[in-house]
Amino acid sequence: MKTIGILVSTRAKKPNHKRPMENISNTQFKIVFGSKVSTSKDLVFLENERIDALYDRFPSRILPESYPKLQGLNIPVANPPQLNRMFEDKIKTQGFLEQFAIPMPKVASSDFKKTIDSWGGIAIVKPRFGAFGVGITLSTTPPPPHTKGLNGFDPTIIQQYIRSPFGYKGISIRQLLFREKNRSWWFPPPIARCSNNDVIVNASRGADLFPAKEIIPHNSLCLIQELSQKIADILSNLPKSSWLLDVGLDFIIDQNWKPWLIEINGQPKGKYREISNQRGEPWLKKHAEAIEKPLSTLAQWI
Repeated sequence: MKTIGILVSTRAKKPNHKRPMENISNTQFKIVFGSKVSTSKDLVFLENERIDALYDRFPSRILPESYPKLQGLNIPVANPPQLNRMFEDKIKTQGFLEQFAIPMPKVASSDFKKTIDSWGGIAIVKPRFGAFGVGITLSTTPPPPHTKGLNGFDPTIIQQYIRSPFGYKGISIRQLLFREKNRSWWFPPPIARCSNNDVIVNASRGADLFPAKEIIPHNSLCLIQELSQKIADILSNLPKSSWLLDVGLDFIIDQNWKPWLIEINGQPKGKYREISNQRGEPWLKKHAEAIEKPLSTLAQWI
């Protein structure tokens, strides 16, 4: 039986709290959690237990000083750090994807006043490496050069404000992407995050969650599917992408119901947890499937 190490922060875990992946019961592979990686000759260990592959779920942006060095390990590292670093950098990710004509709102990292004026006097302000909606605001004035993010202050970037459909302050779509055994991609049902009072639509900021098909027009859903497939194909050609297991694509919806990609998340959190809390079955089952999917695929690859 193969052993998969899941790289996590042991410091962040609350007493008596089980991680979602700890509920997985699978006879095809064994799971080890931890943050201490060590080697002996050609063998790799996580918390002193030998592993055959490592799945990186460590919050390196929040705890950079505790993130172990993974270069040179003699085992596959799934969701490679090199790709996660690119996904975390919103400017770098946007510059890369714009080469392939992926529709994304314009961004800028300097000349804030001039740029905001050219965008109609309003913009979204973000930390360059932010997540979970932390530090994101709507502004009509030039922001400071640094914005508070998850771990201190990040360089500020601004993003063109996209007006939402009538009746909403904001709508975003989270589309999860998972690799299959043959390295193709599987697209489970997307989730819509909606708000009537916050232009920053994120579950952590209180957005309402719906299965996207309940509120998004069919043509828009088809376009999200097409864009997701195109992005998946692009990611498949990146260096180290053969070990990329799962990502989360975040789209925002404009007033004409057109989707715009705003972010790629290399360590998508929560999966379907929030909506399963609201909707129960069958979303509890979908959540469990989404938690296990990357691990079962990785076990087949090794």
